[in-house]
Amino acid sequence: MDIQQTSKKAEQTWFGHPKALTFLFLTGMWEVAGLAGMRAILVFYLVNQLGLQPSHAIELYGISTAASFLMSMVGGFLADRYFGIGRAVLIGAFILAIGHFALASPVLLYPSLVLIAIGSGLFRPSLIAQVWMLYDEKDPRSRQALLLYKLGCNIGGIFGPIICGVLYEMVGWESAVVFCGVGMLAAAAIFLSGRHLLPQVQKIQPKAEVLNTDQASPLDLKSLIVLFIVGVGASFYWTVANQQGGMLALWTYESVDRTVQLNQNVFTIPAAWFQTLNPIMIMMFTPIVVWLWSNDGGIAREKTEVNRMVGGALMLASSFVILALANLFNDGEQMHWIWLVVA
Repeated sequence: MDIQQTSKKAEQTWFGHPKALTFLFLTGMWEVAGLAGMRAILVFYLVNQLGLQPSHAIELYGISTAASFLMSMVGGFLADRYFGIGRAVLIGAFILAIGHFALASPVLLYPSLVLIAIGSGLFRPSLIAQVWMLYDEKDPRSRQALLLYKLGCNIGGIFGPIICGVLYEMVGWESAVVFCGVGMLAAAAIFLSGRHLLPQVQKIQPKAEVLNTDQASPLDLKSLIVLFIVGVGASFYWTVANQQGGMLALWTYESVDRTVQLNQNVFTIPAAWFQTLNPIMIMMFTPIVVWLWSNDGGIAREKTEVNRMVGGALMLASSFVILALANLFNDGEQMHWIWLVVA
């Protein structure tokens, strides 16, 4: 973000990090809990309560998710030039809360999804930018801080779908989205309570810069081409990965045997709970992956990064192959939920 920072970090620390990081951690955790919780049950609501065709429900889920990411670019610009990042976080939080509360009314479905996209665009880029501002440029703690912040987001991504899944299946859609709205108000309250610890920033006027394309070196052009190819590949990757809240969620609800029997007791796992597998496994396997990456030796960094991306894409493809084979062997019967966990 194009801003001038007037205070690099808070003086007081907790566990070796500025106190402000704790407030950013908790704010991000509650925002993700509300948003992930709502998205974990959205397609179920669209199909089961509103009677939409599955294809239409998945399409609506995809458009709303994509809009939230696209609005981040707009939200970052507005925060830089007009609102300021602190005010953008608060405005975004309140817009998100209104959007979640409005989802309780079927007639407000489309306006509420628009509000959620706008709120996310203001909230997320402005919040995460403040993590970097707590540290000097060469402070080695900055990378740890980002990991801690993402840890908070993953925690929210676990308990949000768990609570919303129970509320949806045991009480109803309205109670689940009200929880999401309350979660966003909690995020706003936490941010406000710790705002005095955050660096004070001010907007500055952008300086116009002209790029002389005639002077671009072959290396620059090669880098741009590589970035474009990697970007296209990453787009395909996230298109598939984000099916967990759309196609995969609906398939889990309808085609997976989610029952667990303990002695004479039978429990049906809420379908939304399976969407907590991703953040849970991220928290479990990240230390192992980081350890493996630390043993890359003298391999060129650029080559290593590409190899990691290729490996991740192949593993994602393999997970869907596992589901396809399991479905084939079940001859159209419901698949046991353990296959979904393995995939």
